Amino acid sequence: MFPSEYINRGQCSWTSRSVSLYSDAFHAKNLNNVPCGTVVRAYWQGCTVHVEMADGWHYVYEDFGGYSSRWKT
Repeated sequence: MFPSEYINRGQCSWTSRSVSLYSDAFHAKNLNNVPCGTVVRAYWQGCTVHVEMADGWHYVYEDFGGYSSRWKT
C-alpha cells in the first residue's frame, strides 16, 4: 500500500517514460518498474494508481514496488 501522505495528496504527473506521485508540493517519488513503451495517462483511483500505455495496456499499482495487475483494451 502507498503511504497515506501520497494517497491523501492524490497528485501524480507523468512523462512518456515515468510516473511521479507527490506527498506534498515539494516531494515526489517515481513508480518502479513502469513498463517499456509510452505512458499516455496516469491517475489515482482510490488507493491505487492506474497507468495507461499507448499500446493499450493498463497497469495497476498498489505500491511503489511494481504493478499488481494489468489488462489490455
